[in-house]
Amino acid sequence: MFVKTTVAAVLGGALLIGGALPAMADWRSDCENRIRRDEDNLRRDIAAHGEHGKNVEKRREVLERDRQNCRMVEERERERHEHEHEHEHNYFNHEYEHDMR
Repeated sequence: MFVKTTVAAVLGGALLIGGALPAMADWRSDCENRIRRDEDNLRRDIAAHGEHGKNVEKRREVLERDRQNCRMVEERERERHEHEHEHEHNYFNHEYEHDMR
């Protein structure tokens, strides 16, 4: 019984982690693309309207907002990953200590 439970837990964890990796890659890719687009738009407006053109300041604000949003998402993902790692560590240590009794 213990072996079946352990195998099921390991396979379930692998599926969860496997599903999380593409999601992490997706948000990171989305952020990189959004910032690259914002930078291109800013350069284009500066070239067309000058350093202090009417849309340039708005483009700078959009770029900074998207950079901040991406940093916040990255921080949340890092915290979530650390929490999951800590939870796994505690779970497996508990199981090991339980088996040693």
